[in-house]
Amino acid sequence: MGKIKTAVIIIELVVIVLLLAYIVHLKSVPAPTEEEKIINTLIINDIKEILKLAVLEVNVSDIVESRKEKFVNILSFPVYIGNKEMDLLVRGKMTVGFDLKKMEEEDFLLNRTDKTITVTLPAPELIATDIDYRFMNESKTFWLSISEEERNQIMAFGKARLYRIARDKRILDKAEFSGVDTIQAYLEKLFPGYSISMIVTAKDEV
Repeated sequence: MGKIKTAVIIIELVVIVLLLAYIVHLKSVPAPTEEEKIINTLIINDIKEILKLAVLEVNVSDIVESRKEKFVNILSFPVYIGNKEMDLLVRGKMTVGFDLKKMEEEDFLLNRTDKTITVTLPAPELIATDIDYRFMNESKTFWLSISEEERNQIMAFGKARLYRIARDKRILDKAEFSGVDTIQAYLEKLFPGYSISMIVTAKDEV
């Protein structure tokens, strides 16, 4: 019982020491002056303007073929009457960039004492999609006509295919590289001799 009490006391002392060390560290870090706050705000605005240019547009297209056998029931027996056929040409322009509304002043940290800069960027994401659908080679007979529900299903499948193609092209990675590379080059010219760390928020796959 005595050993347990001793261990608890030691743990409490360690926690107190760590808290005191953290408080001392906070007090030793000077608060940014009004001038530094203004400079940081201006730099954040510049970064946002750069990110407006770091936008990637990708054109993707695909053809979805739909082939479905059609049966009718005659005297409770399914009778094959032909194939319902339709091809769908789906084309899309996908725009990938950075959501600038997610950037705050604290995403730019400038430490003049250590000569370090840390920039946190939002993850690049799909910000616009323009998709065009064109139906081709469609069955026209009454028995083999394509229903509106089937059209919608094929269109949804075609849209999903475009997203997969865009993902395979790694357009999010390309947009991220473009944004990070451009901003780092800008900061290196503005703050020569500083160590610059670029952090990009984890992104969701397209």
